[in-house]
This record gives sequence, structure tokens and C-alpha cells, in this order.
Amino acid sequence: MMNENHNLERLWQQQTVQKIDIEKIERQFKTQKWKHRGYILIDFGALIPIIFALVLKYNELGQLAFFLLMGLAVICALFAGYLAYLRRYAAFTRVSQTNEYLKTLKKQMRNNVLIARLTRHSSWVSYVVLLLFYGILYLNNQLETKSWQHWATVLLIVGLILTGFYIWASKREKRFRAEAERLDLLTSKNEK
Repeated sequence: MMNENHNLERLWQQQTVQKIDIEKIERQFKTQKWKHRGYILIDFGALIPIIFALVLKYNELGQLAFFLLMGLAVICALFAGYLAYLRRYAAFTRVSQTNEYLKTLKKQMRNNVLIARLTRHSSWVSYVVLLLFYGILYLNNQLETKSWQHWATVLLIVGLILTGFYIWASKREKRFRAEAERLDLLTSKNEK
């Protein structure tokens, strides 16, 4: 029994310990901070076309189109606000110690998975909203009269763009999930 314990102890001591690269984690944290601040600007910047349509094209929009766009603007602003809230760890947290970097990075990685999932689903939801928007305007005879080929082409192009967006977000979700799991595994090994 004593010999068996000695062998286990020797085997345990021979195992290599993965060390955490502190400088790499700090660089990754700072990079994420600036990326997420940029993403927040992009998220809220996406409201500009809607605001542009509401303010500058007010006279050209029918009342129904105006209220549909206003509702869309409110939903988009709430969604951008929620994404900014999810990005808070990376974008606005000030940390000075390595263990704080690790904790914050782990929290943000988990939020990155959620952000990517929301982004992925927002691509197909956006397409459905676009179809509903034009469908409601068409049924109320407020859609500008153009050929059906024009609208089919617009919907096809937007559909292709949003399909690419869906694929991109799916890949990001998988990558962030793997990074979060790797970071959890790395930190749990070093905490023992």
C-alpha cells in the first residue's frame, strides 16, 4: 500500500503544469475592451438609417410606415442597449490584478457566447421583420409601386446578406464557447 501511494505521488509530481501567460491574458483583455467599445458604437450606429428615415423622409413616409419604423427604432434601441449591457465586462471594467483580469475575461467570454447567439438569431428575425414590414405596407396599399422583380431582387439580396451574417455569427458562437471552456479549464487546473 505504501509503495502504491509513493508511485501515485511520484506520478502526480511528474505531471506538467500549464502556466497561465499573464501578459497574454492582459493583452487579450485590453484588445477585447477596445473591440467591444467599437461594437457598441456599431450597434447604436445601426439606428442611424432608421432615424434618418424618420426625420428626413418624414413627409415621404405614410403614417403607417412612420409608426412601423418608430416601433422598429424602439426595438432596435432596446436590443442595442441589451448588447451594450452584455459587453459591459470587456468595455467598461477597470481591473488591476491578474485574478481580476481572469474573472472579468471569463464573464465576458460567457457573454460573448450569448451575444453571438443573439446575433445569429437576429439575422433571421430581421428578415422576418422586413417581410412583415413590406407585407403590411403592401396590404394597406402604401407600398411604392414598383415591379415585383424589384422587390424580389431586394429581398433576395438582403436574404443572402443575412444568411452570411447567420453563418458568421454561428462560427463566432462556437469559437467563443470553445474559448470560454478553454479558459475555464485552464483556470480550474491552476486553482487546484
